[in-house]
Amino acid sequence: GPAEFKKLLAEEDKRLAKAFVEQLATYALRRLVTVDDREEIHKIVSSAKPGGYQLQDLVRGLVLSDLFKKR
Repeated sequence: GPAEFKKLLAEEDKRLAKAFVEQLATYALRRLVTVDDREEIHKIVSSAKPGGYQLQDLVRGLVLSDLFKKR
């Protein structure tokens, strides 16, 4: 049910954050994320870890990243 699904998502917060950033980057960059983008995606997700992967930290991380600046 919904409660179990929420619990599963909470246990996989880093994977969920990574998937979110990849999808957001795909939309923001107007192209698919490639293997060459992995390092930047990892940096964005890692920088949001201390704050518990909050949405604002993930979005800010993408917008301030070299990945977004060089689009």
